[in-house]
Amino acid sequence: MFTTKYFRRAILLSVAMAFGFGGASTFAGTVVLKNGDKLSGRILAITPATVAIKTAYAGTVRIAIANVKTMAANRPVYYSGAGTPATMATVATAANGTGWTITPIPTAVPPVSPLAAKPVTAAPKPPGSWFGPDWENELDLGLVETMGNTNSLTFNGALNFHYHHKADDVKINFLGAYGKTNGTLSQAYFNTNEIWRHQLLNFKPTWAKQAFLYAENNNLYDGVQGISIRSLNSAGVGYYILQSKKMELDVRGGPGYTYEKFFHGGSLSYINGTAGLHFMYRLNKAAKFTESATYSTSLENAYNYVVTSNSSLDIALSQVARGLGLKFSYINSYDNTAGGGTGKRDNQLLLASLAFKF
Repeated sequence: MFTTKYFRRAILLSVAMAFGFGGASTFAGTVVLKNGDKLSGRILAITPATVAIKTAYAGTVRIAIANVKTMAANRPVYYSGAGTPATMATVATAANGTGWTITPIPTAVPPVSPLAAKPVTAAPKPPGSWFGPDWENELDLGLVETMGNTNSLTFNGALNFHYHHKADDVKINFLGAYGKTNGTLSQAYFNTNEIWRHQLLNFKPTWAKQAFLYAENNNLYDGVQGISIRSLNSAGVGYYILQSKKMELDVRGGPGYTYEKFFHGGSLSYINGTAGLHFMYRLNKAAKFTESATYSTSLENAYNYVVTSNSSLDIALSQVARGLGLKFSYINSYDNTAGGGTGKRDNQLLLASLAFKF
């Protein structure tokens, strides 16, 4: 049972806390240091070692008690004395102007320090891929039609799978484009690319951990270049020059095998040497730029070589719908052994698509 006196104090304390904890200047407090400095604000808590005061200009400041000359507050403060339970108390300047007096206020329930860390609720993670947390997949679809002096229709689509877990990184990409301009075929392109990287994380010293083994397969059908099938394979070693969430850059190279068959009936196959590069730069949270390029040449005849490049800009439209985005790609494929009949050595594609991550 509490006396009427203590009940009234509890009511006054509750009112003081309700109004006082809302702002630093509602109830003034002052801490004077031994060097003459003076801090004004809301005294939050006093312990045997420190006093905490919330100021309007520097936030919450903790001061060692040993450096305090005197202090006073116009509202109850949290007090934790040596060997005594925590309570609320009043604090006033001592009669001689040096030091301070603390008068505990009995409370029914021990108070919680206003400096106590509040539990932090982790922000919910965005849902991952349908395939699991190690996957990041994407479907791209684009359609462009023009009418008037030039009648053209171009359709493009891509399906990309990306798996990354610890040392292993696997990318499987399918890309196709079909178009006609004034009734004439202008695009008939289908490409698949699969690449596996295994980072050598167990290597020593630390810089050697950036090395990786790789194996890659690339297949192409291109009606513009007159390529019925081109299968380019390679395997070897690579190195991550940069590897962070902001920027990635790696190079790779090794021997391989190339087989080509053309619309005019000719074909060839040879042992190749291949060099590749991958670069990614994240412009901001919503946009990133990527560049992938490969150069492959016959080890017997330098005339037989292939250069490919794929540059893309990805822009997330999360403010419209989760997983939605735009993708702009520029693809350049140069095959020095193509060009027989009606085929061309060079084929360039400029694609714009809606992207859906899943």
